[in-house]
This record gives sequence, structure tokens and C-alpha cells, in this order.
Amino acid sequence: PDYGLGAGDQPQLERIASAKFGAVERNTGVAPPDLLAIIASTAAPVTVPDWKRQAEIKVSSAGLSELTLTPAVMSLARPDLNDIRIVSGAVQIPYVFGEPRRIETVVTPVAETKNGVTVFKVEFPYANVPMKTLAFRTGETVAFSRAVRLYSSARDRRGAVSRAMLESRVWNYNPEEMNCQLVFSLPGQSSGEPFFMEIDNGSNGPVSITSAAVVYELAALIFRAEPGALSLLYSNSHAAAPQYDMQMFRDRLLNADTNPAELSGADSAVAAALLSRSEKVLLGLLLAAVAAGLAWAVARALPKERPKGGAA
Repeated sequence: PDYGLGAGDQPQLERIASAKFGAVERNTGVAPPDLLAIIASTAAPVTVPDWKRQAEIKVSSAGLSELTLTPAVMSLARPDLNDIRIVSGAVQIPYVFGEPRRIETVVTPVAETKNGVTVFKVEFPYANVPMKTLAFRTGETVAFSRAVRLYSSARDRRGAVSRAMLESRVWNYNPEEMNCQLVFSLPGQSSGEPFFMEIDNGSNGPVSITSAAVVYELAALIFRAEPGALSLLYSNSHAAAPQYDMQMFRDRLLNADTNPAELSGADSAVAAALLSRSEKVLLGLLLAAVAAGLAWAVARALPKERPKGGAA
């Protein structure tokens, strides 16, 4: 093309070459594609009796919702979370895992000093919940430098407890730096059995630990919520990981706006109320047949009454 810029227009060319693009902005005149229009709102039926626990889900409005699982739920679910299902009646609601959420729980370690070594025992409120960090906090007003070791513990089938060292380091504490805690990273570790931290005091007095803070990583579920009752099913040792078509849009769903959802009420064992009407009728007929069979067996087992007035 001929834009009319010749050799004599060098200054104009230099100014053009120095031009820069501004920030990329969304064209407000073009509506984004409706992701909900191409995502299925339901999936296949679920076999309800295979799940041992359930909890009610409350959503704020229809559309995309995000639910963060509680530590109590994750304690009873499988560690791989393959047994997590969202259902409406007995029909599955597809979901994808969102970005994990983190919460901090503070516990008080129990200390015991023997032969110049102080051992702090930490017991966790939840089992089988992934942990990110474990921080020990001190209120000491004087500096110290101590060798520390962190151990996890495990219990075998016979109840015997064994310990495994996770990390060893030197804790250099200076109260002027306003850093009153020692933080351990715990990738892949789940709470359950107690953890132990040993501090070598050397020729010094023991160090006091005021508290320990564990950061849990909780799973989040993104799903399409519709009006109606929703339940969370979990605790099934035989469940395989669900395979929803929704997974193909996970990257887009992670960046989508979602409404908050939460678990409501105490979780409970999955009840027969979740069975379909035909299943309830079949169950009633089966129980009636069992009761009739038991009554007949009891009647047969009882001794017959001898007739009165018989021959001497």
C-alpha cells in the first residue's frame, strides 16, 4: 500500500516508531459468551445408599455457585475426594474443583522437658485434612538460638506409634525483628496423629511456646445451581472419581463470577428419604414380606396347646 510517506517524512516515521500500545481493555459493546448456556445442569443418577454421609447445601441465587468444604466434611470424606457428589434428589449436579481455600486453626501444644530437650506435642482437631503450614509462636522477650526437629507420627494396625522426622533446622529468634514464630511447610501432610517438635536447650533454660497455628487447605467446588434442594454426599470408600463434561471449561470457570454457597445443618447418615418413590414402595413390600415370614416362623416354633378333657 502507498501511505504517502516518503524519504522526506523521516521525522514523522520516527514519531510513529516510538508509539506504544496502551493497556488491553474489554470491548463493552460486545457481550461475552454465555457459558451457562452450554454447560449441562445435571448429570447421571447417583446410587444414594453407597454414600454414608450427607449435608444440605444452601445457595444464594441461581447460576454459578462456589462451595468450600468444611474441615469436618473433609475429615470424613476420602483423602482423594473421589467420593464427593452434589445431588438434587438422586440426580448428580456436575462440578469442578476451584482454587483451594485456606483457614488457620490455633491449638495449644503440650510441653515436656527432659535431659535438656523440650518436646512440644501438637494434637490436631481434624483428621485427614491437608495441611500447608504449621507455625510455633513464642512470647520470649530475649533472643535465643536453638536446634529444632519436627516429627510426624503414625499408628499401625496393632496400635503401635512410630515417628518420622520431617525437618531439622536452627531457630534463631531475635525479638527486635518482631518475628515471633517458626513456620514449617507441610506439603502433602494430613493431620491425624500428633506432631512433635523437639528443641535442644543446650545449657540454657527451656523456651516457651504460646501456641501453634495450622493452616488447612480446603477444597472448593464450582457448580451450576438451580432452584431446589441440593445435598452434598460423601464418605464412600468404593466411589470412583466423577467424570463430568463440565471439566473441559474449568479454566474459564475459575475466572467466572460465582455466588457463595454453604453447608447448612449437621451432617447425617444418608437416609431412605432420598430414595425414589418406586424404591420406597419396593422397600416397604420387602419389609412386609420379611415381617410376615418372621410371624409364620414364630407361630410354627411355638408348642401347640393340648386339647382339654382327653382320656386318662
